[in-house]
Amino acid sequence: MELLKQMEEECDCIEVIFQDYIQSRSAKRIFLFFEGKDDYKYYWCRLSLYIGEKPYKKYNCNGKRNVLIIYEMIKRKTQQREQEKILYFIDKDFDKQNIIPDDIYMLPTYAIENLYISDKAIENMIIGEFGFSGEMDVEDKNDLSIAVKYLVTKRDEIIESMIYANAWYSLQKNKVNKPPYPKLSAIKEYCTIKNINDKSILQNLVPNSISVSDEEMEKEINYLREKPHERLRGKYFEQTMPHYIMDVFADSNKKVDRKMFSKRRKVNLNIGVDNMVSVLSNYADVPNDLLSYIIKRFQVDVGS
Repeated sequence: MELLKQMEEECDCIEVIFQDYIQSRSAKRIFLFFEGKDDYKYYWCRLSLYIGEKPYKKYNCNGKRNVLIIYEMIKRKTQQREQEKILYFIDKDFDKQNIIPDDIYMLPTYAIENLYISDKAIENMIIGEFGFSGEMDVEDKNDLSIAVKYLVTKRDEIIESMIYANAWYSLQKNKVNKPPYPKLSAIKEYCTIKNINDKSILQNLVPNSISVSDEEMEKEINYLREKPHERLRGKYFEQTMPHYIMDVFADSNKKVDRKMFSKRRKVNLNIGVDNMVSVLSNYADVPNDLLSYIIKRFQVDVGS
């Protein structure tokens, strides 16, 4: 009954979005479809260069599956108008199948949160918030190195503490292709899966989980470990990294008794789980294929 109710609610959501799109076409030419509300916070500063002041409509579709369904509905039931621009954005998640229509953009990482915790994104953030410039002196260079090394080390510790659970999570998603699906909501918080290295603990947390072998686990762990900051579940990074980022900023803000840095640099940012994606958006990685997708979709000027 719970699954049926969820499916009914999703159907209602999809239909509402589709009808709103139909009704909005007379006034707007740009339509953006996202999985959820946080996606817009990352994508907007990449899209705004092409949209400018032109009117647009954005939709939060409440999940990847819904974005794909709406794409099919629009493709089958409507005819794209001249100068109309429709863009769809989805996460890669744990998916290993990359066959999607060219009209849809899929991240090369698990989710947008992963784009905030690469070595380069971390360095960009420190350079920006500490106010470093090209003519850094020795102290500045050392402090930049200290901050980046600290955050990269913490990120890698987080990776090690959760890679086993991520491998199990990934197998639960990839081995089941029809209902009933494992109810994975119980392991969506980092604090729940931290340092778990035992399948039985995860199985107890997800009673309707499927059985996976030790060989499958080992293979999946090795796969995730190839690019862990890209392939592990992004929300876990969002739930953990802000704490360490604020440690860096707090030390930098101290007038005395700093443990990391040679001098005080005032940073006026308060970063938490709820605002990391929006506050640090300018520093996040921008995949080359994302820029290619946006440029291709806006090749023809959009009419207002």
